[in-house]
Amino acid sequence: MSKSFCVGKKRDGSICGGEIDYKNMCSKHAQMFERYKRLEYVRKGPNASSSNNSGDTFEDRMNWYLDPANGYIKIDKKTGCWLWQRFCLPSGYGLINAKLIAEKLGTKNNCLVHRATYFHATGHLGKHKHLDHLCRNPNCCNPTHLEEVDASVNNARKSIIQEKDKEIKKLKSQIRRLEKKLNEHIRPSR
Repeated sequence: MSKSFCVGKKRDGSICGGEIDYKNMCSKHAQMFERYKRLEYVRKGPNASSSNNSGDTFEDRMNWYLDPANGYIKIDKKTGCWLWQRFCLPSGYGLINAKLIAEKLGTKNNCLVHRATYFHATGHLGKHKHLDHLCRNPNCCNPTHLEEVDASVNNARKSIIQEKDKEIKKLKSQIRRLEKKLNEHIRPSR
């Protein structure tokens, strides 16, 4: 009887070769396959092969972060938003603490996730431009949900949305009040 080895891929692209536990895969690759329905490297972090960041490129790091299998983003099937699963500012914007990415975007150590993904997807980002979330979700980093605009346009859109939100809140309050009156007429209190 010959021994069989895992056919899953490591981060560097080579075959895993670990002992088979399930369906020609080691337990880690089998678990990943069951969860994501694909055979790729076992999650170890973006710098699994080296102890420092010198071997990674901006593109490699962004591809790592934007792969849902690595746990940094979660894709909302209803809205199509790519929701950042790590640190977020109180305003809701995701933050990456990666010097390699921050330097590419012209900052020192940290950068906003949506700016990094937009730059990664388009290859450009205006120095004094804002990225407007068309989906209105600050946690979203899907580049198709972002539009590069001037600050005045972004602020104008934001104020319109805030006015509409206030109007919606007011209408919901009126509906609750009317429902309460209706219930009192249908079932008078004893």
